[in-house]
Amino acid sequence: MKRTRTLAALALVALLLAGCGRLAGRPEAGGAPPEADAVPSPSPVASVAPPAPSPPPSPAPTPPSPSPAPTGDPVAAGCERARPVPIPTTFIPYENRLGYPHKGPGPLISAKDRQLSSAAAIRSDGLKRYMPDPGPGLELTEIYERTDGSGARAFYLPLPAGISLPPTQNDLLRIGGVVVEQIPTMGYTASRLAEETRENLLPREPTFVLLHVGEHEAILNHGDEDAPGLRPVVLAWSDGTTDWRMEAGTGIVDSTVLVDMARSMYCD
Repeated sequence: MKRTRTLAALALVALLLAGCGRLAGRPEAGGAPPEADAVPSPSPVASVAPPAPSPPPSPAPTPPSPSPAPTGDPVAAGCERARPVPIPTTFIPYENRLGYPHKGPGPLISAKDRQLSSAAAIRSDGLKRYMPDPGPGLELTEIYERTDGSGARAFYLPLPAGISLPPTQNDLLRIGGVVVEQIPTMGYTASRLAEETRENLLPREPTFVLLHVGEHEAILNHGDEDAPGLRPVVLAWSDGTTDWRMEAGTGIVDSTVLVDMARSMYCD
């Protein structure tokens, strides 16, 4: 009897153990399922916006159209009122021009000159058309001709009238006078004179400009000092028969006066 009870108790224990095992593998009512081994979820792929399309290249700027070359009549241009020309500040002082043949110390009138006309005769016989009209504040005083016929010179002195010719050309320029020279043409043109002037300038900047006197090309040049404190301004041109040269003192007579005087011979 005791043995039977012992076997029954062991059977009950085995049954209970089996039930506990079934209960351990089944979720409780209303409970969450047992957690399984965690499998990492893949990280969401970050959304990358497609690159914005590159803007189209800007069109290259259109270069400005070149200005048309002037087509004006050179005669008309050579008859306009002269425009101011800046005076170059670069020049060779007198004391640095060693060995340069200066005309200043020589007499204004030499034995090779003979008086062609006086101021009074010029006013009466119309010979003023033989030379340029006087500029403002000037009077055509005398005209001298070379005795060998190789040229002539006219001297313009500042008003009031009655001033005597000074002894040298530099003296004449210092008081505001103007000298006009003419010789039979030697074949020089303004362009050729400009080229020769460039060759003699070495590294310096040009001191001349090209312009027209009537239909003729001319060169206007502010030169180096011919005497202490005196720089000539020269206007030169050729009409194919005669070579002309006008000279005044830089800063004493404005270059526009020379140009307008020269144009008076070709323009109405």
